[in-house]
Amino acid sequence: MRAVVLAGSVALGALVCGPAVANPTAYDLAPLLQQRDAFADRFWGLPQTPAVAAPPAGGAGPLYDVNALLGRPDPFAAALQAAPTPRPATTASGLPVQAPAPVQIVTARPTPLAVPQQPRIALAASAPLSSRWYLSGNVGMATLSEATNTGANVANEHAYDAGPALTVALGNTRSNTLAVEGEFGLRGFGMSTVTPSGGVPVTATGTISTMSLMGNVVWGPGYFAWRFNPYLLGGAGIARHQMQDVVAGGVTSVTSSAWTLAYQLGLGAEYPLTARWSLDASYRYFATLAPELKDANGDTFETAVASHNLLFGARYHF
Repeated sequence: MRAVVLAGSVALGALVCGPAVANPTAYDLAPLLQQRDAFADRFWGLPQTPAVAAPPAGGAGPLYDVNALLGRPDPFAAALQAAPTPRPATTASGLPVQAPAPVQIVTARPTPLAVPQQPRIALAASAPLSSRWYLSGNVGMATLSEATNTGANVANEHAYDAGPALTVALGNTRSNTLAVEGEFGLRGFGMSTVTPSGGVPVTATGTISTMSLMGNVVWGPGYFAWRFNPYLLGGAGIARHQMQDVVAGGVTSVTSSAWTLAYQLGLGAEYPLTARWSLDASYRYFATLAPELKDANGDTFETAVASHNLLFGARYHF
């Protein structure tokens, strides 16, 4: 710090001191070198006393020529000078060359591809079934209730054995809860006994068959979101009831047939296996209006037809 202060004092003395007589660029620096720097003393808190004794009056120290220093460029200032600004390029006519406008590359954002949705495999009635066709087939057992036969000369009762039942239906599901279908049905029974009015039962043989063509409405009450789909069924149509070779006590009594109106009520449940196949189980009460038949003597009589059906089968949805 002392050296820097002294150097500053030297430079200041070179500017303020008068030149010597013999050399106009020579300066007597002795007085400055013999004095303390008052600013440095104040900064460091030193007493304001001269560092060395003052030279005798009128005495002159050695002269220093600072002209060589004043005429040289400052190497540090030259290094810090900014580089010259280049002149802008011009055309042949002297006009400045216009820089081309920057090209802005706009990349179109690709439209995201729609992710294909995997089709949901809904089971049977839980799928949207606004118009879905199905084919069903059921087999099972049917029992024909005892029938009372009444006519001008006929008064007896028939009892029947249980027999097979078969139904085939083509249906169209209109919604998740409603379907309509056309059904073909066939039921067969064997004659068991014939009981004359006021008499005792007589063993009988023969066959009784009922063929039906029905229109059904199938309604499922919301399906409850269960694994199986319960439903109610109601239908109406026509049926052909036939008694073939009925023999009682060794005497042929009836070989006759007739068409009549028929109806049925039922309930069941559908159990889906896949989106197309399902199992089905149902109970149906099937009955007709009293058909008019003839016995072996040609006497007309009416009989009752009512059967209980327990069916099992499958459905295939197109």
